[in-house]
Amino acid sequence: MVDRLRLALLAVTALFTVTATGAAAQPLDPPAPTPPMGWSTWYGLRCGFAETDIREMADRIAANGLKAAGYDHLNIDDCWVTGRAHDGTLVVDAKRFPGGVKAIGDYIHAKGLKFGLYTSAGTTTCQRELQADGGRLRVGSRGHEAQDMRQFAAWGADFVKVDWCGRYDTQDSRSSYETFRDAIAATGRPMLLSICEWGYGKPWLWARGVGQMWRIAMDSLNCWACTADWGAIGVVHTFDKLAEVAASGGTGGWNDPDNLMIGNGVLSLDEERAQMSVYAAAAAPLIIAADLRTIRPASLAVLTNRAVIAVNQDPLGKPGRRVRQEDGEEVWVRELSGGRRAIVLFNRNAEPRRIKLNWMELDLTPGTRLGAGRELWSGEAVPEAESVGRRVAAHGAALLVVGPAKGGSEIRAPI
Repeated sequence: MVDRLRLALLAVTALFTVTATGAAAQPLDPPAPTPPMGWSTWYGLRCGFAETDIREMADRIAANGLKAAGYDHLNIDDCWVTGRAHDGTLVVDAKRFPGGVKAIGDYIHAKGLKFGLYTSAGTTTCQRELQADGGRLRVGSRGHEAQDMRQFAAWGADFVKVDWCGRYDTQDSRSSYETFRDAIAATGRPMLLSICEWGYGKPWLWARGVGQMWRIAMDSLNCWACTADWGAIGVVHTFDKLAEVAASGGTGGWNDPDNLMIGNGVLSLDEERAQMSVYAAAAAPLIIAADLRTIRPASLAVLTNRAVIAVNQDPLGKPGRRVRQEDGEEVWVRELSGGRRAIVLFNRNAEPRRIKLNWMELDLTPGTRLGAGRELWSGEAVPEAESVGRRVAAHGAALLVVGPAKGGSEIRAPI
């Protein structure tokens, strides 16, 4: 009995340290050995959702192959809070969520999924005004971080996205998100922290050990190459952001270029495959943003390609990088477990191109030989020692996994 009590005390001590001014929680670090996967209410539903919609999405994720493919989070984004009670607790929109937040979380958990909630580091959320409710403000967590995280934990949340709206001009991003980290740790419930400060404070330089994923840019738009005057960018521009910060991601913390736009009815099938290919190579979180009631079967097939997901979720946990960008042609390379390589041949151009790979771009030892593999969208075999060259559709991508060569522990390339 004494030994058991000693072990229990050691476990409690590991969670908390005491300072001269009071108890300071040490951060709980929920494991994120691979990029998080899931579904979010934003963009497909935006603010137009209610309790019944969330339940229906949970049903569809569990039944349509997404859960089986690894998409295990259902995250409720902005627009579910209407204010605070006199004691400071969050007030939920009772018209749209008559059963309350915990009941929604319980339903999501019963489907074998994890439950995510949204807040902001400022005094209001990004969708701040309740136009249908007298112009009241949707409140953020500024000054209520510990209280809100206790409430999230009591509701059974597993994932917390913290946006960057409603902040003060002088508010520091790093210390703001460290406050959330410590507040989450103090609850005793592991909750994954998604840092969404749009890359303003360069979180890729400091966010490891604070959160498990961090946004590297402003919002992604549901378009291929458009931009907005407030900083939002189209899908193809997120690839450039990923290339800039590739080295900072890895096991336990991931560069987040924003949600996938696959299935939202704007991108072509080739563009959807390109986004999935680059996100797989760059080890980006895979968070779906489409209305699952209207998604076309071809888009669902892109999202559930098990071979492509395996690249994204490779246990080595080492993001790939862009090794060439020339004349609208790109080559991305990612080192995988077992001595393999994932190779993305991406075509930005408006017409098809044949893209070739120079073995030296793989950083291999001269004189070695490349192993066999396959292209993951077509399933086409890549014979051992074949020079890699593929015709790639406009705005499309080929994703190959190759090696190692037979009899060797590393990928081999010809002299």
